[in-house]
Amino acid sequence: MRNHSKQHILETSPELHQAFENYLSGKPSEQDLLMIQEHFKRDVTNEQLMQLIRGELESVAEEQNSDAIERVVGRTDGFIRNFVEEKAKQMHQPFRVGLKGIALMVASVIAVVVAIMYYQLQSSHDMVRVEVPLGEKREITLPDNSKMWVNAGSRVSYPKAFADNQRIVTVEEGQIYFDVVHEKHRSFIVKMKDATVNVLGTAFEVKAYANETASSVTVFSGKVGVIPANKGKTVFLLPSQKVNLEEEQVTSTSKVARATDIAAWKDDRIAFEAEEFATIIRAIERQYNVTIKVERPELNKEKITLRLEGQSLSSIMEALSFSNHFTYQTANEREITIK
Repeated sequence: MRNHSKQHILETSPELHQAFENYLSGKPSEQDLLMIQEHFKRDVTNEQLMQLIRGELESVAEEQNSDAIERVVGRTDGFIRNFVEEKAKQMHQPFRVGLKGIALMVASVIAVVVAIMYYQLQSSHDMVRVEVPLGEKREITLPDNSKMWVNAGSRVSYPKAFADNQRIVTVEEGQIYFDVVHEKHRSFIVKMKDATVNVLGTAFEVKAYANETASSVTVFSGKVGVIPANKGKTVFLLPSQKVNLEEEQVTSTSKVARATDIAAWKDDRIAFEAEEFATIIRAIERQYNVTIKVERPELNKEKITLRLEGQSLSSIMEALSFSNHFTYQTANEREITIK
């Protein structure tokens, strides 16, 4: 509720916003100072001021230059001190005390904001972000020598060096297979949209695409703890077990028919067991970087079992059309229509 009210003030008080800009540029009027003084009586940790400072820091962050950030921090702090001293001499006596009070409050806010932003910007420079285009996949060695296979259309990030007490990888979206090096005293944590996965050393796959409502975790070897984002009960999985999640909670658990089906995509294989037709179509779209339009919506809910290895897109479409009694038309290399 508090954040909402701050945003409302920002949108409906352009005069106050201008007063902050005037203050930070070193050219405030007496009216500006009175307005700021009155405002800070109501709210010391002001979002408008935070946004102004944040904007300047973010502009230099684009250069990824720590020296530039340091200069912004120093300039902001120095500005407050010098400005207060000069303005205090010029102002009428009734305003001098108020001006110094404003400066102290603004300085405290800026100090906190700058410290937070500086930490965030510096930390972002120590992160590795991987984004794999459609039609591609990538194998990556993590800082602890664990392996990570990232499927098409995935985005994942991790630090250049893991912390001493834990190893955290964030899956923004996508399908990733992990082969984790065992470390008894340092857990390996994967954060995804519906859950957090916690292991010590194991091999498992996570799937969480933005265009699919459900996400999943499937274990190939070892033991995995899956903590739903809604803080529900932790689900422990053993080899060939799978948990499905939706809207931050567990919806089902199941046994994988064949362990070799897990992350088959990383070995250029297609393996689906009683999977919905729509899910298979989306997987084909990602793997081959094509768009497939299904003009027969009744097909989408059909359960399909399909296993193919090293097949071309045309061979896969032929197999699907034969078993599911549909025809398809290829408009160009990137567009297919199922009729």
